[in-house]
Amino acid sequence: MRKLGFDIRYIKKLKEKRIPLSVMFELTHRCNLNCMHCYIRVEGEEYKKRELGLDQICDILGQMAEAGVIYLGLTGGEPLLRPDFKDIYLFAKRKNFAVSVVTNATLITEDMIDFFEEYPPIMLEISVYGVTPQTYEGTTCTKGSFEHFQKTLEMLKRTKIRYLPKFVIMKTNYEESIKNKDILKKNSRGCLPLVSRKDKDHVKNALIKRQRLSPQEVIEVFHSLGKDYRTFQRDNRYVDTCCGESLAFAITPYGGLIMCGYRNEPNTDLNRIKFIDAWNSYKIEKTPLMKQEIACGDCEFKACCVWCPGIAYLETGSTEKKVPYLCQVMQALKEDVDRKIQTEKGVCIHG
Repeated sequence: MRKLGFDIRYIKKLKEKRIPLSVMFELTHRCNLNCMHCYIRVEGEEYKKRELGLDQICDILGQMAEAGVIYLGLTGGEPLLRPDFKDIYLFAKRKNFAVSVVTNATLITEDMIDFFEEYPPIMLEISVYGVTPQTYEGTTCTKGSFEHFQKTLEMLKRTKIRYLPKFVIMKTNYEESIKNKDILKKNSRGCLPLVSRKDKDHVKNALIKRQRLSPQEVIEVFHSLGKDYRTFQRDNRYVDTCCGESLAFAITPYGGLIMCGYRNEPNTDLNRIKFIDAWNSYKIEKTPLMKQEIACGDCEFKACCVWCPGIAYLETGSTEKKVPYLCQVMQALKEDVDRKIQTEKGVCIHG
């Protein structure tokens, strides 16, 4: 049995042994874009000064390699903002990590393309915000960003570098995304919810919530893909596939080890404590599956709902509460299918 590229039985065995498998290393929370939906971006010299230096990052990476970590995602903010990105990346490759890079692609130059061709990542995960300059830059709030983004895609098409465009659907690009079905079909994460900010900024959170698709708009996205709740339920089973708090973890730009990129706590300072000691110090009191049972009980949707403790934490302040927006979306998807079934029955009876 496989889900999202992982063998579930293998994952369960690793969970029992508490072996660290995968990390998302946030090299910076700064970004060259100013996307209205971003839950993590910061600005200001004080944040840059607090970031780990090259030697500190390499030391932590070395410790993780010794502990058995396999998958390393270099992310941000925008990781390519760091002038020492290549040094960090090459060190990680030398330590035999399977390295992926999460980027907006607007800072990728021809030189960086050559670099990735010589030292290929397992994947470049590229955020997509629109297919026209107006829509794209309406989201990034950064003039000229669409031109840089398009140039990068054109360069990548001429290479063998593996890359995955990930269309983030929101109010600003909803109409455009519906009209460009081919883009949506290549993106498996388009309907994940926009989440609230980790710093709980009320003004920015209000903006994020205004950008979320309504339940009916989510249904229209499914329809544009020729899908409905039945295919979603069959293709997406999220119960017990989350590696958080048992196999996967994240590291902040300032050296904090956190068990989920959506959460701030627990946060152990790797500048003072060795990675393996910090990892072993975490007691797994509840698995994500148990937490989902606490939050969602016998809800008929929980097996395929994208609810997770991290999203619940950002939205409610607790890892054990329902997320009303997700409940509304799942109920709407189910009602849409019920209407279709009734229509199909009517056709059969009267046809």
